[in-house]
Amino acid sequence: MRVILKSPRFSEDLDFTGSGILQETIEELFARTLLEVERTGLKVEIVETKKTTGGYLGIATFFLHDLKIKIQIEVSLRNEKRLKGIRTLITLVHLPIENIISGKLEALFNRKKPRDFYDYYFLLVGNYPLIKESKNLKKVQEMLQDSEINFRAELKKMLPASHQFVLKDFKKNLTQEIKKYL
Repeated sequence: MRVILKSPRFSEDLDFTGSGILQETIEELFARTLLEVERTGLKVEIVETKKTTGGYLGIATFFLHDLKIKIQIEVSLRNEKRLKGIRTLITLVHLPIENIISGKLEALFNRKKPRDFYDYYFLLVGNYPLIKESKNLKKVQEMLQDSEINFRAELKKMLPASHQFVLKDFKKNLTQEIKKYL
């Protein structure tokens, strides 16, 4: 979302949708990519690699000076149907915006993590029709009311200072945005 939709939220996860590729091939690409990174002089340690029910998960830690950065690569192979509307931006191939948004909704409804609520907020103020569908608005509003999440504590490290104002009372801010469209 950061690259395609210009979200300010920082993420250490790289999510991909695979089509017509085997899990074994993904694992091989992950390992070869990490080897290439190491050839540049950056130390890399594989934390975990595994097939998942929906695709593949690879986690690696990168060491740069005193920094230790954990990156998680997730490849979803769940959607077996042919993808339409794939676009190329420079050399980046991405799903159509509608598919990205559907994936973000699915993540919110299943995981209910603070970052999922923030992504919903970002998309809601960004004027994406799927986000504003009544059933989605009502479901998120209900989830938000039931939530005991400390959004500020969870999200402050993921947002630049210029966007932290929304975290002061995130639950209230998101509720107000939702009510605009109900």
